[in-house]
Amino acid sequence: MKTRVLWVVMSLIVVACGGTAGTASTTSTSSQGTTETSSAATTAPTETSTANGETQGETLLIGAPLALTGPLAAQAQEMVNGYELYLEEVGGALGGVPTEIVVEDTEADPNTVVAKTRKLVEQDQVHLIGGGAFAFESLAIIDVAEQNNIAFITPISSADDLTQRQLSPLFARPNMTSSQPNLAFGTWVYENLGFENIAIVAQDYAYGWEAAGGFQLAFERAGGDITQKIWVPLDATDMTSYVTQLDLERADAVFIMLVGAFVPRFVKAYVDFGLMDRAPLIGGPDTADEDALRAMGPEEVGIISVHEYAASLPEAQEFVAAYEGKYGATPSYWAEGPYIVAKWLDETIQRLVDEGMSPGEVPTWIRENPEDFIQAYLETEIDSPHGHLSFDEYHNVITDMRVFEVTAEDTKEVLDVIPQVSQFWDLTPEEFLANPVFSRDFPAEDWDPES
Repeated sequence: MKTRVLWVVMSLIVVACGGTAGTASTTSTSSQGTTETSSAATTAPTETSTANGETQGETLLIGAPLALTGPLAAQAQEMVNGYELYLEEVGGALGGVPTEIVVEDTEADPNTVVAKTRKLVEQDQVHLIGGGAFAFESLAIIDVAEQNNIAFITPISSADDLTQRQLSPLFARPNMTSSQPNLAFGTWVYENLGFENIAIVAQDYAYGWEAAGGFQLAFERAGGDITQKIWVPLDATDMTSYVTQLDLERADAVFIMLVGAFVPRFVKAYVDFGLMDRAPLIGGPDTADEDALRAMGPEEVGIISVHEYAASLPEAQEFVAAYEGKYGATPSYWAEGPYIVAKWLDETIQRLVDEGMSPGEVPTWIRENPEDFIQAYLETEIDSPHGHLSFDEYHNVITDMRVFEVTAEDTKEVLDVIPQVSQFWDLTPEEFLANPVFSRDFPAEDWDPES
């Protein structure tokens, strides 16, 4: 059986090939990894036949709006790879249901996210949405999902409020929220590293605000103080100006929460200014993820960060070996996220089939009963490449967090494990949700954790 990963990236075709809009590129990847390319205007639900000609029912179509161009293009490609790898491992069928991933390039633009997601739902007639990387992408996608009453599961996008104040019964997130690991890390840093005053440098959009806000809330509740917050826009190119803004007379360390290519650029500039010995760098998940380590050299040594995943984890070795065998590179969290979504879908669908649903009925059932499907997804637990995963009552994953230190070039070691961290950390949901969502303005630099 062939597994097809459908690419509908019209803007790239026009630029690279000089073609005209209106024709989509379809890439077919077999279980042996060979690739065939053809053209198609749209993709519609298909029926799949067995070798003897019997119809199995519709193919399950998963729409994946991803930013294949823009600052996270390489990471978005890893997301496609993660989906491809899992589908190849299961012969192109989740729970016995033939499955395709229909990919649309959002170009890292909020308006394009909406347009491409609508196309996936209305023209390609996907049965559920399984995309989004930027926080703003998921916030846009959920609006389209609710307008069309379709299930949405994000592999990476971490906007806090989607599983908090704005929770939709159509949504589930098997990956951490923006603030989740940084909440745990904020407490851990104060209790274990002896830092009392920390400056923050973070990306200037929802993900950066929420990640930095989580760290600040927990660090200051534990007894520390955030001395300064510097915001780096997504169109920034030179990190020198942000490094030179730091007031290290008041800071014991610098917490960075940057994404993609911004991480190696900032770290290199920071080290070039000779600041690492003066105020060590610590950071959120992107700071020492595999994609960041690949882009850095010896300047990365000494960084301490938090993450739920690392390619070096014992639980990840089978996944890592398979990914390296197929793509010739070590998978980062960006590849693992979609792999987990596909695995969770596989086990959820298999459970539905075991309970009596015909595999041929599954795609239509998912499309017509999105809330019931999401509930079935939430009730499933899996063992992932970074450990056992389950959901909380707000549709977000509960997972171990690990504190890593980069001990040599491209090498990080586990310093500690913070077990089964929820998105609310050590607060009750009611206590946590009494605060506003983390933003540029909350917590403020002069925020009083006792207020």
